[in-house]
Amino acid sequence: MYSTWFSCIDAIGVGDLIPGTCRNRIKRAAQLMAPLPDPYLTYVEFPLTGDAGCDITFTYNASGLTTRLSPDAIQALTTAGLMSDYLPGIHAALALDNKSVYGYEFDTSDDRLDVAASTALPSSFHVQGYLPGNLHPAHAMLQAFGRQSESRCILEKCAYLARAGYSTALCGLMLGRPNTPVRITGAQKRPITSSELLKHLADLGFPTIPVEMERQMRALVDNCDHSTRFTLYLDVMPDDGTLGQTLGLEFSNLRTATALSYRHLQLACAWNLADSRWRSCMLAAPGLLSQLETDNADQATRADAAITHAAQCMRNAGLYANLNTLKFCWRAGKACSAKIYIKLVRTIG
Repeated sequence: MYSTWFSCIDAIGVGDLIPGTCRNRIKRAAQLMAPLPDPYLTYVEFPLTGDAGCDITFTYNASGLTTRLSPDAIQALTTAGLMSDYLPGIHAALALDNKSVYGYEFDTSDDRLDVAASTALPSSFHVQGYLPGNLHPAHAMLQAFGRQSESRCILEKCAYLARAGYSTALCGLMLGRPNTPVRITGAQKRPITSSELLKHLADLGFPTIPVEMERQMRALVDNCDHSTRFTLYLDVMPDDGTLGQTLGLEFSNLRTATALSYRHLQLACAWNLADSRWRSCMLAAPGLLSQLETDNADQATRADAAITHAAQCMRNAGLYANLNTLKFCWRAGKACSAKIYIKLVRTIG
């Protein structure tokens, strides 16, 4: 699938999004994941400034997974550094809930993926469950990773998010980095204003938000229409369970992706968090089509024609790729990145 996608983006003139080294590492990561069933979904993450490159995440439905993993497959995963004593237990716990999803993320800047016999680990492991209605996935992961001390604080914060109007929570950990924060998320399920969001963060104990960060957050949230939703990303610190100084806001649209991205990317460009590569991302992920929002009619017509052509190339190749979400991140009160996430699905074969 990945080679086919690379050929498509080359054919439509945006191949520079993914340099050759990154392509080889994506293929290598896919080989490492081969003992698992076909991914439920694959996400490719593109930073919108800095060096060209991407990360890739393979996600899986948890239900029934352990019954589909043969002993040979488990041994292959162990050899590849992707299986250890804790993982079968997590698989068993997640398999009890067919709504749970778990995934592995690979950083294509990791040169260990260049080695054919590499034991490169994914950069992170995460599980997604519907909390607080079902606490088993998050609890199983925390217990398996020896992070029981945070469980109470994490589940309390997830329960607050649920009461405040957020529907799901995800727990994630960076592999190979001891004592790192546990990441939790809450996805908006009702209209939430920027003032409400800021109150929720204060209630959860998020560190004081500087004036410029508040202005940026308000601009993003208040720029959402009725079909736009955001997901909040927070880090729960080890030992004391307080919230760290990293915050993420990820935006998606229930109807289309391109219109949403254009509005919010204008802000990203104004804040020097995005260069022109976002336009290439739109062509590399044309699965959801809408008119490009611009005052220049000729520009909109040319852009729509290019997106339509790109979508046809993907369909002909048996692929579906769409610009899934746009994520903004702040650290210690300062905006530090904007990233686009592309969802990639094989439609044939």
